[in-house]
This record gives sequence, structure tokens and C-alpha cells, in this order.
Amino acid sequence: MGDILTELILTATLAQDAHIAVHNLHTSSHVATFRGNTSGHHSLFVTDDHVISAQQDKALLNVYRWNKEAIDQKIILPEKLSVLAVSHNWTWIAGGSASGKIYLWENGSGNLMFVRDAHYQPVSKLVFSSDDALLFSGSQDSSINAWWIDQLVDLSSDQDEIRPATSWTAHNLPITDIKIGAGPYVSARSFTASVDQTVKVNLSLKLVNLTLFQVWELADFTLLTTIVLPEIPTCLDIDPAERAIYAGCRDGVIRQIDLYHRSRSDGLASCHAVGGNGSIVSGAQLSIREFKAHSSEITSICLSFDATLLASGDHDGQVYVWDVPTRQVVRKLKSHKGPVTFLSVFLQTEQMVNCKGENQMQPLKRVQNERDRVEHDVIINLTRTESGSSDEDCVEMAERAVSEFLSPTSESALKAQIDSLQADLDKVHGYYEDLRGIHENLWKEHVELQLKQ
Repeated sequence: MGDILTELILTATLAQDAHIAVHNLHTSSHVATFRGNTSGHHSLFVTDDHVISAQQDKALLNVYRWNKEAIDQKIILPEKLSVLAVSHNWTWIAGGSASGKIYLWENGSGNLMFVRDAHYQPVSKLVFSSDDALLFSGSQDSSINAWWIDQLVDLSSDQDEIRPATSWTAHNLPITDIKIGAGPYVSARSFTASVDQTVKVNLSLKLVNLTLFQVWELADFTLLTTIVLPEIPTCLDIDPAERAIYAGCRDGVIRQIDLYHRSRSDGLASCHAVGGNGSIVSGAQLSIREFKAHSSEITSICLSFDATLLASGDHDGQVYVWDVPTRQVVRKLKSHKGPVTFLSVFLQTEQMVNCKGENQMQPLKRVQNERDRVEHDVIINLTRTESGSSDEDCVEMAERAVSEFLSPTSESALKAQIDSLQADLDKVHGYYEDLRGIHENLWKEHVELQLKQ
């Protein structure tokens, strides 16, 4: 499977012999292939144990293992899902459908925790906030909803009464992508792209001062900046430090939009944010760098761990790896026979390398029932790693070390070492006495010469 902690790039395609391919990002060497996949955009995710994809033409979830090319599990779904998302703590699985419904399952039990007609048109993107407190859903009806996870999974709540924490309709046409910045929901920024040729930068919350207390009140999205692009953005990624937005566009160009301008005043360098306060920026107001090599619509992009490389896939099945500072293609992966529907760059973990097929994914239930709410069993597989050691192993190692230290052989070896060190010390002391005598004689001669003068 390759070296541990190397970066991998996973690509999925939608073609007659569709498959999922995994390569080493830095060498392009082949790592793995998974057959029988027909997933669409934003409908695949990767874990340490599995690669999981929702099939575009069937109400099925295909589950693959890292050490197995064929499908390991087929999980039947309530309906065909258009998008998938998984929480960062791997507790919740969210799905969206063409009917506008969103589903939320608990991974450990497979229980369907929440289902709702959330949008009027197909759900186009689902994403969790970095702290997994909120689930964002975007749709082709141009709306974006944010849902409190704790409300969706509260077994005592009336789910018919649950409403989005906030709804936002600032875009005029279908949502193509949503990215959530780093940090807790109270301070994270969201980045949304739409067919209306705009990328909007938003804050999810407003800070409201109430008498002596400061209360974070979830109100509407606070629109910071609207960025108008010359072409429709189809996919987004964000620099880890949120210094720039990377937008793959319908004309085959990837555009890097800097979120900060650098300037010099009185000999001092300064930096200020682009836009702000709900302003609209476009054209000369923006610092845009273009990545040009694709000849068809960009379908997916993803930055490397350190944001020095950018991977991109297009509608023709081409996959390129770019050097971000120079905006040059440094690597081209083997072409797919159909559109690239998913692309992700991630670190290869030891668990991926040493996958033993011990952890089975729980089947996702298709309906909610009272029994699941009462008999809530969560299955957690506890496995011992190869590098780990038990308490008994540690005790045995300690006892062996003590035994070796107290053994007669160890005592004689220690005595011999002490005798050798003592002999070396006596020799050094003798050298010191000789040197001291020479120094005293030289000093005496020096004093006598000074007196004669």
C-alpha cells in the first residue's frame, strides 16, 4: 500500500467501467483500485477503514476495504442519494436526495436519527462544521440551511417541530459547493459557490451583547463579501489558513482568489482583507491567478496537506497535479474514461496500510421506529494495534530488566567498568600533575627574567 503518512489522491469517475482509483500524490504510483462504482458529485467519503460511495443509479451504498478491490458491503438505502457527508468524529453520516430530503444516521448503530423534506429541489451539497455542531445543506433551489446536530439526534424531541437553525437565500441560482472554514461554529467562515457566478464569504453567527452577558445568537448568515467571477464556479477549496479561495470553473480554468491584499505605506508592509461589510468585489478589485491546462469543465479540486499542491479533475476525465506557487502542472495521472465525479487528497494512515478487515460498517436503517429509540445499541469495535503492548507485556519487560540488572553477570560487568573508569581517572590525574609542574617552572623562569631587567 505504500509508506505510512504519504499523501494519497483518490479519484472517482462516472463511466461504463467506472471505478475508484488511488495514487500516491507525489509519485503518481498506483496504490489501489475499487471496482463497480457509479457515484456522483459529492457522494463519496474516505475513512481509515473504508471507502464509501452512494450509487447514482441505485439506492445503494457501496462499502470498500483498503485491502480489497471488490465491493465488501452493499447497504440498501431509503432512496437514491445525490450527496453524502460524514462528521469529522465519524459519528454521523448525512445524505441528501434528488427529492430534497436530508437523512442523518448514527454510524455506530445504523439508526436513522432524522429525515426531512429540507429543500424544494435536489440537495447538491452537505457539509459539517469543523466542530460537528452544525450540518449545512445546499440545494439546486439556491437555498442553504444550517441544522443543529444536537436537535436532529435528540430522542426526546418532536422531529416535526425541528426547523433549520438558519436559512439563507442570498444566491439566486443553484448551489454548486460549500466549504466551511476551520474553528468552532461561532467563529468559522463559510464559503459558498453558485451558478449565479458568485462566491460568497459568510459568518455563520452574530455576536449580540445582552446587558452583562455576551451571547452567541444564531441569526442569519452575516454576509462578509460577494466575489463575482467571470465564469460559473463548479467546485471550491480553501487554503488551510483561509488566505485564498480556489474555484474550479465551467470554462476549464481554476481561479485562485486572494482574500488579502498586500500594500506598502511609509515604507511599511501591510495587509488588509478583500471586501467586507457585505460588499461586492469583482474585476480589478480582485487579485486572481489562473491555472490553465484543462479543456473542459472542472468538476473537482483539492489542496494538499500543506497547500503547495493542487489536484484537479475535469469532465473529460483528466486529472492534474499543480504546483501552487508557479501554477504549473507537475504531474498528470492516468486519464479516466468518463467525468471525474470526486477527488480527494488525504494522508495515508497506518490503519489503511495494515487494513485487516475487522471493522464492519453497520447497515443504515431505512425507516425510523420507536424500538430503535428505546433499544439504542451502539457497536464499537476495539482492536489491538500491532505496535501496541498490553499491561502484561509491560510488566514482563520491567521484571526482565530488573532481573538482568541484579544478575551476577551484570554485577561483575559493572565492577569491571568501575575499575576501568578509576584507572582512566588516575591516568588523567597524573597528566594534570605533570602539566602543573611544567607551568610552575615556566612561571618561575618568567619572574626571574623580569627581576633581572
